[in-house]
Amino acid sequence: MQRREFITLLADDPILVDTGQYREVRDKPRPYADVQKEIANKLANAPNYTARIKTLSGQTTITTLPQEAGLTGEALATRRGAVQKQTRAAHCRPREMVEEEIAARQAALMEEEEVQPKSRRQMGD
Repeated sequence: MQRREFITLLADDPILVDTGQYREVRDKPRPYADVQKEIANKLANAPNYTARIKTLSGQTTITTLPQEAGLTGEALATRRGAVQKQTRAAHCRPREMVEEEIAARQAALMEEEEVQPKSRRQMGD
C-alpha cells in the first residue's frame, strides 16, 4: 500500500480509539513549599547576574550582562550634573512656583477651617 492510499484510507475510516501512544502521565502535584524551596535553592546557587522574574506569561529566569566599568571622579560629577539639569528641565518646576502653590493650598485650607462652624464637642460642651 502506498502512502497516498494509506492517507485516503485513514481519511475515510479514521482510528477513533485511544492507541495509548500519546498518553499523558500525571504525577501527584507537588506542594507549594517544595516548589518554593527548589526555586530558592536554584537562585542561591545561580551564577552572578541571574534573576527570577514573573511576567504576565509566567515565571522565568533571566541573565543580564555584567555592568561595564563606570565613571569616577570628575567625569562622574559632570555626568551626574548633566543628568540632573536635563531631568529638572524636562520634568520639574522652579522651587518658587512649587512653594507658592503649597502656600496657596494651605491658605485655602485655613479659610475652609475658619468658615466651618464648630461642633458642640469642639466648643467644650
